[in-house]
Amino acid sequence: MYQKAKKLLAALCLIALMITALPAIPAKAATAVPKFQKTYSGLYENGTSKGKYTYTLKNLKKGQIVKWSVTGAGKSYVKVSKASIKATKSTMSNTVTVKTGGKTAAKNKKVTLTAKVYSTAGKLQYTVKTSAKLMIKPTKVTLVTTEEEDGDLRVGESYDLSYTVTPVNATYRAQWSVTDANGVDYSSYMSSTGVFKPMKAGVYTIKMSAMIGTKAVKSASKTLVVEDYMESVKQTAANKIELTYSGDMRQLREVGDFTVKNTVGSSVVVKSMAFSEEGKKVTLTLHSYLKDGTTYTVSDEDDELSFVASVGTPVELKILTQKATVGKETPLECVLYDQKGIDVTEVYAGTIEYKAEVMNGYVKDGNKLYMTEVGKTATVTASYVNQANGNLKLESTAVVMCVAAEISNETNFTLTKTTTAPDYTASSYKDNRKVSIGSKYYAHFRALDTDKSEIAYTSVKYESSDPDTMIITASGQVTPIKSGIVKVIVTAVYAGEEYVYSYDVTIAEAPYLKTVRLSTDSVKISNVYNTEYCRYIAVTAFDQYGENYPLASETAAFTDNNTYKQNLVTYDTASDRIIVKASAAVPGTYSYTLTVTADGKKASAAFNVVVATVPSTGTETYEIEIDKNKADLSLNTDISSSQFANVRLAKYRGGVFMNYMSFTSATITKEGYYYGSDLTVGGTLAKQTIGASSSLSLKTLDITNGICRKAETGTYTISLQYYSSADKGYMTLATTLTLTDTQDEPEVRIDRIKANKSCATALELAQNCLTPETGTITECVVTGETQPGSKVALKAGDQVNIRSVTVVSTFKIAGGQEVTVTYTIYVQKTLTNI
Repeated sequence: MYQKAKKLLAALCLIALMITALPAIPAKAATAVPKFQKTYSGLYENGTSKGKYTYTLKNLKKGQIVKWSVTGAGKSYVKVSKASIKATKSTMSNTVTVKTGGKTAAKNKKVTLTAKVYSTAGKLQYTVKTSAKLMIKPTKVTLVTTEEEDGDLRVGESYDLSYTVTPVNATYRAQWSVTDANGVDYSSYMSSTGVFKPMKAGVYTIKMSAMIGTKAVKSASKTLVVEDYMESVKQTAANKIELTYSGDMRQLREVGDFTVKNTVGSSVVVKSMAFSEEGKKVTLTLHSYLKDGTTYTVSDEDDELSFVASVGTPVELKILTQKATVGKETPLECVLYDQKGIDVTEVYAGTIEYKAEVMNGYVKDGNKLYMTEVGKTATVTASYVNQANGNLKLESTAVVMCVAAEISNETNFTLTKTTTAPDYTASSYKDNRKVSIGSKYYAHFRALDTDKSEIAYTSVKYESSDPDTMIITASGQVTPIKSGIVKVIVTAVYAGEEYVYSYDVTIAEAPYLKTVRLSTDSVKISNVYNTEYCRYIAVTAFDQYGENYPLASETAAFTDNNTYKQNLVTYDTASDRIIVKASAAVPGTYSYTLTVTADGKKASAAFNVVVATVPSTGTETYEIEIDKNKADLSLNTDISSSQFANVRLAKYRGGVFMNYMSFTSATITKEGYYYGSDLTVGGTLAKQTIGASSSLSLKTLDITNGICRKAETGTYTISLQYYSSADKGYMTLATTLTLTDTQDEPEVRIDRIKANKSCATALELAQNCLTPETGTITECVVTGETQPGSKVALKAGDQVNIRSVTVVSTFKIAGGQEVTVTYTIYVQKTLTNI
């Protein structure tokens, strides 16, 4: 049995090997069936192809014959160019032409295009069919509007717009769209059937598009003006009318637009107008009172409405005041109403007296309620007696709640580089909430009450939500650390209640030198030999944010772009300007490029120097030359000694410098005061005249023995008197010098208002309670005292008001030299000795 199984297994293996050795027979390839490369669902006579369509069959064999035919309800409008075609390659095309002759009946008629494929022996092998509808493309769309719709439309009204499409048998889908003057889509105002219902005033463009699929074939548009209208009118007081409009009228109505007349045509003059917050209600205040029972008509430029006036005898006295702000005098207000609820307070003059039962406050000046504890109430009674009729008496009682001050909706939070608060009233003022790394800033905050007055918070403190990104001290000094956005939380205290505000502050990367700008890109200079004669080109640097970049410890280099080399320019780091000297230089135009390097960053600017020779003839003129019209008194490492502004009188011929001339006298004034050549010693009311000289050197910054004294900031007028040979008489020329100081004054922090030790003098008390950000308090002024604070003796418990303190600060200038500057800082704080 075992041997038989072995023989059977061997036989099976042999058969398997034989089958495996046989060659593979490939499957028969499938024959590609002829079909259309492209078909159409709609055939248009007046399309871009002008009714001609190309149908192409593919997968044909050479020699096959294709017979074409058109059937269906629309076959009389369609023809093929060739009824029978013999294939010469694998594809074959035929042209189908649609021609309806403008007949409406052709629209949407179905046609079937059939292509029968025969073998070379004439045997039918394949039938290929495709169907389409006959359609007419629109050639023109016209919007049709009525006379009413061509005028101004009203908000909330419905307008049924219509249109025509040419030809009348065109195939399309109507699509409406609406946009306003700014291109904003308001298609929701238009229904699919063309009903336009605008919900706000404006100028709208209505567009109807004849669509085929998703494509607008033809369209037409029309501009319509929609206006708000007067919905209602009612009387609110004896001389006040309230108009309600369908929309915001704040920019559309003025006092002169309104007319108020009675039934006999007499006008009541409109005195003023006031809009509600959303602008839909307008309150008109009239010059005179309305008459009881009289019908009046109110009209504007477009609408008019009537009402019957009511100015009857008062029947109700009502106290309007319901809340009193804690710690603030709240005026009590009443109103008189007649039988129709009209305010007739102004018509029926009389006296109103207030009484209040209040344990935590009082009534001041007869009508001001003052309360000191939030949550407490006061029962207020008002009594009215008519002035003309003493028997007309009314009384009203109300409960007034003491509430915390409402958090202000109108605040300012801004960051500046100075400790001084900005001028919020300036037209150009705008809050700044962006700082950059590497600079120090100061926070300024204010909140306005409903009457636009500033809320006098008892204290304000600041806090940063992320001190790793930006530090802000409780007093508002800001130090940016890294780029990002942080929230600054402002906590203000009023009458013991805290009010919290939050603002986002953006910290940008540290500013760096990006560009430099020259005061001129071309300067004309004389080549007359004079070692003191020069011209200046001011250099201003800007950072990557487009803001001024202060140049300090910068270096400058010039690229000489001239064939004839001549050194005409140098750079002055102390004043950030190019100095041009051309004594005995060859006339011509010289071009240079200035490259400034600051903190590793470079910026360049090109300029020309035009050297001219004094002409032999020409008009002779005189000019004042000052080497700087503006100067900043702040100290930096570019300054090594006292600073001056130099003034000379120059003579020109034909517009070219000839020489410097002597002047006979000079005067310097500022705001009614006279000054000598040393501006740092201050001015006098007594006139000062500087004698004849060839030049005037005005000291703006005095640095002597480590002590710095600065001139007063402001604009000085410098006048020079001289003898003019051309005019044969004495003449006067004037120029100005403007001094600024961008260096912050030291900020004085109030650490305490009661000393923590016994102080012998007012100065000692000021030094104990006040701390300057930099420097030392060396003296103070006490309000009401003629002697300095160091001479004002104190006893235990004494109080003094420190009007100002003298702070001496130390700054480093060039070469590491230290100088001290004295400041007077106003404090106006009352301090108590222990």
